[in-house]
Amino acid sequence: MTTRDCSSFFTGLGAGICLALVLAPKSGAQVRTGIQEKLDQGRQKLQQTKTAAYQAVEREKEAIAAAASAGRQAYREATGRTTAAL
Repeated sequence: MTTRDCSSFFTGLGAGICLALVLAPKSGAQVRTGIQEKLDQGRQKLQQTKTAAYQAVEREKEAIAAAASAGRQAYREATGRTTAAL
């Protein structure tokens, strides 16, 4: 093997080692930490979505109750009934 061949071999070996270090997969602890962070983010997003859904339902319940009340009042006025039995 010539000096040039040895030089090329070690240059390629060094480049391979550098790439392996840069592209190596994460350690088990890093993977677990990453999974835990993603789960926490998912839980937080789910909680936000749940809160928004509950708030939307409450707003709609209030709107329906107001519409029902207005309908009862309009019926009373149209029929001349003043009792609250409806």
